[in-house]
Amino acid sequence: MFDATNAEATGEELEQGAPNPEDDSTTTYWATLTGSDLASAIEDKEDAYFETARNRGLLALWVIAYAAHHGLTPEDLRDFATQQIGFQGNELELLRFHINLVRSYARQQTTLALGEDAAFKAMVVNSDHRSQAKAEIVDRILNGFYKRYCAPFDEKVGESDGVLGEGGTHTRWDFVGGDTMKVPQPIPMPDGTQLDHYVQKKSGAPYDTVVYPWCHVHETRASGEELWCVIRESESKWNTIAQFPQLKEQILNVSTGIDRYDFGTLFRLEDLEIANKDLITVKHFYHARCAAIPEGRYTILYADVILYDGPCPTKRGMPFAAMRSGEFIETSLGYADVWDLIAVQQAINQVNSDELQNYATFGRQSIGIEKGTEVTIDAIAKGTAFYFPQGGKSPQAVQLVAVPETLPDLKQYLHKQLDTISGQNAASRGDPDPNVRSGEMQALNHSIAISYQSFRQKAARRYRIRKAEILVDMIDRYAETPFFVEVAGVEQRSYVAKYTREDLSGIERITIDQVSPMMQSIAGRLQVYQQVAGIQDPSERAAAYEFITTGNTTAFMAQDRATDLCIRRENEDLVTGERPVSVNACDDPYKHMPKHFAQRQLIMASDNPDVEAIKRIDDHMLEHQNAYLGLSPVLAAMFQIPPPPAIPPGPSAPQGNPVWQLQMMGSMGAPQAGPTSGSAQPSGQGGGGTGGPPQPPANGGGGGGGANGATPQAPPAGGENRGVPRVTDPTGTKLPNPSQPPNQAAAGQ
Repeated sequence: MFDATNAEATGEELEQGAPNPEDDSTTTYWATLTGSDLASAIEDKEDAYFETARNRGLLALWVIAYAAHHGLTPEDLRDFATQQIGFQGNELELLRFHINLVRSYARQQTTLALGEDAAFKAMVVNSDHRSQAKAEIVDRILNGFYKRYCAPFDEKVGESDGVLGEGGTHTRWDFVGGDTMKVPQPIPMPDGTQLDHYVQKKSGAPYDTVVYPWCHVHETRASGEELWCVIRESESKWNTIAQFPQLKEQILNVSTGIDRYDFGTLFRLEDLEIANKDLITVKHFYHARCAAIPEGRYTILYADVILYDGPCPTKRGMPFAAMRSGEFIETSLGYADVWDLIAVQQAINQVNSDELQNYATFGRQSIGIEKGTEVTIDAIAKGTAFYFPQGGKSPQAVQLVAVPETLPDLKQYLHKQLDTISGQNAASRGDPDPNVRSGEMQALNHSIAISYQSFRQKAARRYRIRKAEILVDMIDRYAETPFFVEVAGVEQRSYVAKYTREDLSGIERITIDQVSPMMQSIAGRLQVYQQVAGIQDPSERAAAYEFITTGNTTAFMAQDRATDLCIRRENEDLVTGERPVSVNACDDPYKHMPKHFAQRQLIMASDNPDVEAIKRIDDHMLEHQNAYLGLSPVLAAMFQIPPPPAIPPGPSAPQGNPVWQLQMMGSMGAPQAGPTSGSAQPSGQGGGGTGGPPQPPANGGGGGGGANGATPQAPPAGGENRGVPRVTDPTGTKLPNPSQPPNQAAAGQ
């Protein structure tokens, strides 16, 4: 580890006034201190962070945003203001009628920002087949781990970012978590041999905790990636003792005073919650790998007790991923756009309360009665008949105080401001404007709302990529036992596969694919449907859908990619001669042969051509040729390979190739009548293939067609070709004689 006490000051530092070497507090980097000195330094950083947050008004704003999101009163978080009608005033004469719109807008924004579940792709440096194939394995591991362990926290992180200005997750490795695996543990025998033995062992797994702004202490003026941070978490005292039994006495001797920066203290909830004496605040101090601390640092503290001290567990950065879609300029303090809605929400609450108060006070009908009449209030109340003087006025209803005429306009203005500030509209909120009857217009409004959230979508993308990088680092470092990963199999049916951390080696970078924004609007989905509906092949249709919506060509190019990887591997083995290369009858020679020949030409162009490699390539290409000529037409059609030419019988193939045999079988069942006007010439009478002119079989059947000749159709039922002897197919099975009835043919068998 780098020791700052032995470092010499540079000339630039001396010019700027380097600290006095005798003063250890200024010549030693605080992050390299140990013991109680490190604990004191971390407390000083906490004080500085929360003092800055208080001076900027963030502590008060966190409470206000927390209250607005949950429908509470900021002055008293016990008061549920939006869940029930309240009464205020000295004599509780005033009604309070609040409607929580901030929470609805915040959750809608978070939903649009997160979109669909993330799909990760691993990036490798090399383009050889091994690296490319390993990248696909890493994709399965990464997506399976993220879906199982990390995805459940995405919504909470997005909600914290949208309401409080920042959200994140703290990732650690649980050595007793994960699946129970059967691990080999051979037992040595006295004779030197080993006895196979297996033990049950936990695979380990990552686990996350959500980190809110008051739990994440960091530099407030940091630029770029954070160099250090302190994660404050509430944990069980007894669970901590179980993890560090050697420090039990020190942990129990810590005086349990009031934590000034605990959630309950910051939000003035000390008198609302019963103190849990089993909970303690454990601090996780991380320092990224850098020139000052090459291996980084990870220290766990409880008060001034150092529970653990070691290197940073991740290769890059720290095991903390933050989603911070907005910041105060020149700071790393988060800013949430929802905060701009709170004042509008308060104005709406005031207007609603005043309006309801007016109706509650003067809503009951008042009756005006002229004095001196015989009308009594009891008579009016009872609804009975009554008299009033001739020519006098009858009792009339009196509206003492009316709602101001401008009140509806004011309410409409305030609600419009909520949409304008948040970037939402009626369509995106699921409440389409009845005045807009065009479906395309509604879809356009929805797309506009999605586009407005692009900055939050980018923040979510950065957060997820960082989470993926942390996962890869954690698995690579701590996953000593094989582990199960849930992957998608045939027909998207999930199954589990076993992997090890060696499957992650060689991965340099992680990127992410997310669903296209067009799929979040009606017009976009309709357009995709119109594009793929006309594709007949289901597999091609599914691949086209994935390509259009995500830009991912994996499914669309799966077959071509697999073929390309196979050819690359074959070329490497043919050049090096490390292992033999075989040819499959279904290999497409139109794809293999040109690339093999290109590799041969590349060797020939070198100053010292490898003769053995050239011979291996020539032999392999000859095998491709022979395998292709012997390819069944049925398999050729299945794999969309142009059928090989018909090869008549010869020394190397006494019965001809499969195409020739199939044509012979078809021609023997064809009608013998000569061609009539306008009829096609039977292919069995065409020219010969590449193997020579067609040779009639010994049994007198018709000749074979040419290389490009069409295969004759099957003979019609009834058997007009009488007298044709019984023959066998290429497998030796006897074929029925069309001149015999089915029962006689069966008897002849």
